[in-house]
Amino acid sequence: MARGELTDQKWVIIGPFLPPERGRWDRPAKDNRRFLNGILHVLRAGCPWRDMHERSGKWNFVYVRFRRWAEQGVWDALLQTLGDLTLTDDWQHMVDVT
Repeated sequence: MARGELTDQKWVIIGPFLPPERGRWDRPAKDNRRFLNGILHVLRAGCPWRDMHERSGKWNFVYVRFRRWAEQGVWDALLQTLGDLTLTDDWQHMVDVT
């Protein structure tokens, strides 16, 4: 596990909230944990998607999954649940996209 990636303890809590992905043409989709680590790296570092670590997969696949999860309300449900479990630092979270 590289620095900044999800620990097994955190993954046990977060993993069930992420919807399973189906691959195209009956191929299985890549691991949600790997994609989530890529998403968290981009958000934490503030780097462009194209500069994401290659170990997380192709940047455009990770971005599409991030956007799809946002449209499906996955992030809202996850933050609400983590807040209910008092596993967050604050009740309010904000991402500055400027």
